[in-house]
Amino acid sequence: MEERRDPKPTAPADEPRKGPCSLARGIGAGVAILIGVHVLMTAIYLGPPNLAKLSLQEVVAAYMEPFFRQRWHLFSPMPAFDSVKLPVRCRSASGEWTPWADPLEDLYRQHYRFRVLGHGKLVQFYHSIGSDLRESVVAAQESCRQSRAEAEGGEMPVETDGESAAQCTGRDVVPLLVSEPSVELAQRYAVRACRANGGDSVVAAQVKLLDFLPKPFSKRHDESAVWGSVMEVPLPPIEVAPAESSTASLGERAAGLLLAEAAP
Repeated sequence: MEERRDPKPTAPADEPRKGPCSLARGIGAGVAILIGVHVLMTAIYLGPPNLAKLSLQEVVAAYMEPFFRQRWHLFSPMPAFDSVKLPVRCRSASGEWTPWADPLEDLYRQHYRFRVLGHGKLVQFYHSIGSDLRESVVAAQESCRQSRAEAEGGEMPVETDGESAAQCTGRDVVPLLVSEPSVELAQRYAVRACRANGGDSVVAAQVKLLDFLPKPFSKRHDESAVWGSVMEVPLPPIEVAPAESSTASLGERAAGLLLAEAAP
């Protein structure tokens, strides 16, 4: 006769299971919580002004910056694109300035006609010069508004339709941008453009930032204007010295040109 073997003992049904399965559940729950917190922080950080954003602004900023900082605004009227241009004008030895012109117009036309070629990379590269300059201008505007608000003992004014009650325009903050790398890069761009067009006959160059802002949603049906507003920020002129003999920095040459123009 065969012996009957007792089945393997099993754990009571009401006893919770322990081991790798419960550990995996705990890790999954922790990851889900972290993802949920990150999504919530991102939504508040990128969202338009609201009560939650005002009350949690310091906490959200401490979490998001600098590692999770983003350059676009979720749920807000500002679209995820920008349109900036850097027109340049040149001055000849006779003292006459050329009209403002965008040196990239030919490149734009080539890019639109031949999409499969590498013109898009060049457009993106040159576009970054204007984008970096605009970021410097916007940061200087925010600093200007904050300083004026603190001087008046009140809160920072809220922007409406792309304008601020503090009236810190792009022209107002140009003196604050002299030492910015983005300004020096834009001036180098202007000098090279003038040299390419005028050669040795050019003695000075000037570049300005044009930032085209889209129309507010409330004015989307207004056909009287293509853009909502255009921010124009002309930088100081820069002396164009011969490439071989010039050892001064762009800042020193710009300061010298301004002093020469101010002299009687």
